[in-house]
Amino acid sequence: MMSSRYIPLAIAIPLLVIAALPVADVARTLQAFYQARDFVPVSAELIDGGYKRLSVVRGGSVFLPFISYTFDHNGRTYPGNRVSVTYGRDHIGNYQQELGARLAEALRKGERVTVYFDPNNPDISVYDRSMRWGLLGVRLGVMVVFGVPGLLFLAGAFRGSANNS
Repeated sequence: MMSSRYIPLAIAIPLLVIAALPVADVARTLQAFYQARDFVPVSAELIDGGYKRLSVVRGGSVFLPFISYTFDHNGRTYPGNRVSVTYGRDHIGNYQQELGARLAEALRKGERVTVYFDPNNPDISVYDRSMRWGLLGVRLGVMVVFGVPGLLFLAGAFRGSANNS
């Protein structure tokens, strides 16, 4: 006969796994955003830019912007290819597609772009240092919506086993 604690445990584990999925992207994005606040703007030569369209199973698409640029600082040229401070892929809103289209248009016109670099380590640079608060909210929402019930089921599984002993 199956112990009553296995049922809440069987529910808790998948919920906690789903809640944990966005944790790394959220942590890396927040770290990159706070680090980039002190970055310095510089004009950069746009080598390549645009977006790739990736197919997604339910008929939608994910747009993945890309960039390649160089900028000069203290007599040295630095390459860069970081599009934004946001980590992970998504298809929330039009941000990815619009950013890629803006880069493709600047490339087509031969325009320079403004990028931001770490004055203490110019090897670190980024094109868009703004935070996508909506995306962060969605990811935090997933963590809470699945994490809280998962923790409650987990606590119930162990509380139930302590009461049965």
